[in-house]
Amino acid sequence: MENGADIHIWALINTVRAAARTVYKLLGKGRGEALYEKALEVELRLRNCGYDRQRTVIVKYRGHQIATRRLDLVVENRLILELKSRGQATPPNEESVRQLRDYTRICRLPGLLIRFAGDRPNIHLVIGEHPPVTLDSHELADDDELDEPGVVFSVPPWTTL
Repeated sequence: MENGADIHIWALINTVRAAARTVYKLLGKGRGEALYEKALEVELRLRNCGYDRQRTVIVKYRGHQIATRRLDLVVENRLILELKSRGQATPPNEESVRQLRDYTRICRLPGLLIRFAGDRPNIHLVIGEHPPVTLDSHELADDDELDEPGVVFSVPPWTTL
């Protein structure tokens, strides 16, 4: 993909990170996954991000439908979000990573595993077979900085979005 598309996806990732952090700051820890999902939907709307909730995708084998999967959120048809509210804060649960990795393969989109656990949401980028990359929510000082144009995270060297 061209550089402009890379910048767009990283700007989208930044927006989602800021939204997740705001949700966690206002709701706190220990809530159910459905509550975090609905609050994140509100934050995405407030940030003018389009999304689909609980999108069903079809898994095919040799042209035959063999299964369906339900994705928590798909943001702007470019980024899959898998939300978790239980478990350890870090490192990411291998089963959750495997699940999101399957979704990213089926849809050919990058994904974020957002775990509302610990002192802040833990966000992990999953692309293909590469190990998940942790995008710590505390890297920037406050939510307003995350929304400024031009604030993008460095692209891991293996990433081709």
